[in-house]
Amino acid sequence: MVVVRDGFGSLYRYDGATGRVEPVISFTGWTFARQTASGLYAIGLQGGVVFVPWSGAPQIVTCGGVALAISATGACASRRYGPDGGLYVQYPGAAPLRILPPDWGAGQIAWDPSSRRLALTRTVDQRCVRCPNALYVITPDGSPRLLYDTHVDETHFGPLGAVARVLWSPAGDLIAASLSTGCAGCDSSAGNGLLVIDPASDRAIPLGVTPEMAPDIAWSANGDLAFVSGTLERLADSELKLRRRDGSITTIDPRGSRPAWSAAGDRLAWVRGDGSAAVVDLAGGDRRPIRCADGDVAGIRFDSSGEALLLLCRLPGSDLDRYSIRYVASGRDTVVLEQVGGTLAYAIGPDFFDLAAWSQGPGRE
Repeated sequence: MVVVRDGFGSLYRYDGATGRVEPVISFTGWTFARQTASGLYAIGLQGGVVFVPWSGAPQIVTCGGVALAISATGACASRRYGPDGGLYVQYPGAAPLRILPPDWGAGQIAWDPSSRRLALTRTVDQRCVRCPNALYVITPDGSPRLLYDTHVDETHFGPLGAVARVLWSPAGDLIAASLSTGCAGCDSSAGNGLLVIDPASDRAIPLGVTPEMAPDIAWSANGDLAFVSGTLERLADSELKLRRRDGSITTIDPRGSRPAWSAAGDRLAWVRGDGSAAVVDLAGGDRRPIRCADGDVAGIRFDSSGEALLLLCRLPGSDLDRYSIRYVASGRDTVVLEQVGGTLAYAIGPDFFDLAAWSQGPGRE
């Protein structure tokens, strides 16, 4: 089963057993929030939440406010406004609980894999044009602990900027944080800072700069981090690197991007600059090329066994971005969906994990 989000944010579901494609819900503007073993959570433009099971009717999820993030167990972090405003968490079957007041300055939010902690940015003074912030870890009872502060003084941050995105490792023992100056042109030319932060010791390890695109940073189940090193302005010269759990860093591909891990963390796939993709077995070092039969590879991901692949293929010959999704396994290459997309063509392809959720393969949280 594949759930696809089109250019308007409408959701469609493809059934591999019957070959049927059907609309899931009539509203537009949905974004993927969390993939689980039983289905997909999506958040709408107004902060509502829907759960789309791999089979069956979609279900409206009560979130307690404007939804911000969904955990692996379906817990919701949301924001309310007005007299009872603030940051709330709500676990399935429980009532919403306010954990922070509205004037605390909560910003970016990410649940840890256990659904017991939140990584959360805080901006105290929001009167500046580009404000510094700080990264906290917060338990569901609202107890905050400072991990990383970007303040140089009350209204200025350091050269790397403020924390813009956070991503927990699958074990919940490390956090990858990218930083932004808030100036699009500055970030494009200079890159976005990338840190690995240990919540237990508060140690922050710099990894240089990245183009700051969500699909170019990926954790493995083993705690290895694949990331693109470089800038958006010089994306063609960016390198795909691998930080192993022991802290060692190697270059995987001088023109690689869009890394994706197998569920076991023993294989890494990525998109190459020549329109192909590659898969490497990290234990043995064997590397094999992957190509789309009908275009250039724009995205790649594994099934749960690590043996089959789902490919996003950019179709040639159009001023619009059009893609096919293909299922590739030993001796089999099948088109799952055709003519996906249809928006104006851009040099940077879409995020495959934000375009399609696959019941047979792991998501990216």
